[in-house]
Amino acid sequence: MTNKLSGKTAIVLGVAPGNVGHAIARRYADDGAAVLVAGRRPDAVAAVADEIGAQGQQCDITSEADLDRLVEHARNLFGHIDVGVNATGWGLLAPFEETTREDLERMAAVQFTGPFQFFQRLVANMPNGGSIIQISSVTASIMFENHAAYMGTKAGIDHVIRCIANEYGNGGSAPTPSLPAASRTPRCRAAD
Repeated sequence: MTNKLSGKTAIVLGVAPGNVGHAIARRYADDGAAVLVAGRRPDAVAAVADEIGAQGQQCDITSEADLDRLVEHARNLFGHIDVGVNATGWGLLAPFEETTREDLERMAAVQFTGPFQFFQRLVANMPNGGSIIQISSVTASIMFENHAAYMGTKAGIDHVIRCIANEYGNGGSAPTPSLPAASRTPRCRAAD
């Protein structure tokens, strides 16, 4: 445990026990940041918050009202936001020709529209700059079968992060896509 992030605040959206968001939130808390963890499942959020000594809030990234409440809660809790992390995702694996419109709409909501709207709220609430981190996937730039919707939405939101960096990077913001390879998360272990 260090204090290198003492005085810093972070929202980590997309946490559940054992996933990438959980690991990021734990590291920030261990390094002294005040952390607000969030995700769809209140039980999972509470478990992570309790474990790492953070605040927790239910938030579905596809809900604008939830995103508004999350960012407002962080501002009220901390007074400012230094870091916002989006670690949400949905692992649809389906052949290209069998991917339905419903699949595409859900995938886009979770991995493109929701993150886009989360980042808008972060930028608006970081007047002195900050860090916006998108947990993407190496699949955003390489090819796998049965991943077209997943890869397309990850690649799209990665480009949005680059656009945010271009528009706001000189104002002290540091938007960054992170492209992890396969991680041994509960979802990946279940697919074995």
